[in-house]
Amino acid sequence: MTPEIAAKLRAPFPPESVGKLPRITCKDCRDRKGTCDKHKVRVKCRECGNFITTAHLHLDYVGHAEITDRLLMVDPMWTWEPVAFSADGLPAMGHGGLWIRLTVAGVTRLGFGHADGKTGPDAVKEAIGDALRNAAMRFGVGLDLWGATYKGGENTAHEENDEQQEVTTQMIEQDATYDLFNEELTAAETEATITEIGARVRTARAADRISPMQYERLARRAGERLANFALLQVAA
Repeated sequence: MTPEIAAKLRAPFPPESVGKLPRITCKDCRDRKGTCDKHKVRVKCRECGNFITTAHLHLDYVGHAEITDRLLMVDPMWTWEPVAFSADGLPAMGHGGLWIRLTVAGVTRLGFGHADGKTGPDAVKEAIGDALRNAAMRFGVGLDLWGATYKGGENTAHEENDEQQEVTTQMIEQDATYDLFNEELTAAETEATITEIGARVRTARAADRISPMQYERLARRAGERLANFALLQVAA
């Protein structure tokens, strides 16, 4: 991959391509899948257009079509494939989602996508699109949007209170911890190192420093790395 291609992948998206994704910040509202006793009424949000509890904030995001267009622009021959296949030859769905390998300009990186509560064929499509967004971000696609979230930017909550601030801060810290563990697992060169990272991942989950979904992703990643080492030993 050349510096020119990397720069094109990283280029910011125009405002008209950026959408608003609502995220509920009140745990009770999330648990009830609606509103809690404190936030009793759903309102139509003028920003995202959803009928939703007022206890939510917005995350900037770009959709599957915009991601695909960016990949085609920099590398018309880009490809993706599932990390594993099921017995019937279809992409294997497990641990709540789909792991893929995305290859752009000769470089391959992993991504994970989940169905976000959808079922049936829609769940498969959602998981694929989410996995492509996740893997493309590892190439820098849309990374500035995540950066704006971490810095505050326009992604502000409708209600500012200590509870929401605590939830938002925890999500940011969990994401940072997850990314660090994922990078360590990718760089690990021995089974002992992977085992040691796994122990720290379990400790982090027990302390709620990573979410249950992030824990499952890291456990899956550690298992894949250990399996690769086992295959190498058999081949030797």
